Amino acid sequence: MFSRQIPLKPSSNPSNVPTLRSLALIEEFRRYIFEFREDAAYALGELGALGELSEIEQKEAIGPLIAAVQDRREFVEVRASAALALGKIKDKRAVEPLIKIAR
Repeated sequence: MFSRQIPLKPSSNPSNVPTLRSLALIEEFRRYIFEFREDAAYALGELGALGELSEIEQKEAIGPLIAAVQDRREFVEVRASAALALGKIKDKRAVEPLIKIAR
């Protein structure tokens, strides 16, 4: 639940350099505690919407987010946060999985 307390404002970080903040959120998303996963997905989406995720971070985040969206055993809150995050990150790899779950 920490991620929603992180100020998510644009930084002066060049877009190709991973930040500790983003890498920590990606690691939090990989954990098993659903509250952490939900908040990490939310924060990754917000950072993606602001253009704050480097290419490396996007590549690292997209796979686990897509897997969460597709996993019907995942908590609905995590799936919803992951789907919203994918929409905000706007990575082409997320289009097909999002279309599939929308049906």
